[in-house]
Amino acid sequence: MSGMPLTLEQYATYLDTRGLPWPAPPGVESAKAKPHLKPMPGLKAILWNVYGTLLAIPFGELVFEHPTPMVMDVALDKTIDEFKMWGSMSRKPGAPSEYMRHLYAQELMLHKAPGGSERFPEVVAEKVWEALIKKLFQKDYKFDAGFYGSINEYSKKVAYFFHASLQGTAAQPGAAQSLKLAADAGLKQGLLADGQVFTPVQLSRALKSQDQEFNFDRVVSMTLRSL
Repeated sequence: MSGMPLTLEQYATYLDTRGLPWPAPPGVESAKAKPHLKPMPGLKAILWNVYGTLLAIPFGELVFEHPTPMVMDVALDKTIDEFKMWGSMSRKPGAPSEYMRHLYAQELMLHKAPGGSERFPEVVAEKVWEALIKKLFQKDYKFDAGFYGSINEYSKKVAYFFHASLQGTAAQPGAAQSLKLAADAGLKQGLLADGQVFTPVQLSRALKSQDQEFNFDRVVSMTLRSL
């Protein structure tokens, strides 16, 4: 492909054209409670949590390691294959995913370690993958910068692909309608959550699947990556 590198959203759309298998989102479990909301006079803005609130996702939150080893291995295998990483990985005995799982776990631990003033630093998914990709560079790993962009843009796309392979997501029932009703009422809305760089892409695509006329940029005016 020629031209400008794809944005993250364009890359996600490109993946749609390939008919790749993705894990299914969790089924909806209705709460045993009657919907109820007290009047809130003077309300001007709503900040939404994404995972588990607007987006249905297994475990109710984004995870970096799946508790089921087979699911973790499948996601790693798909990522290794998609981005042609195996040729630059050490050919040790065992499956490619087994070796990558070891590297990934090491890098994840480093990113979870306290640094600076943060006691519990938040893991940034693309930084984990950027560090792993830099390790592959030591063994002549190459990628198409014309298609994916620079290494930091490439790392975002690898992180998106890996997490999409690890956990299926979908808009919660009524999510698009709730956001539109709040916007129509004149309320400012934003995302304030344990999000990643790909979280707005996941959410906007899920909402669009629920309501084809949904305009994410009009309804959600601000995105705050994390608390």
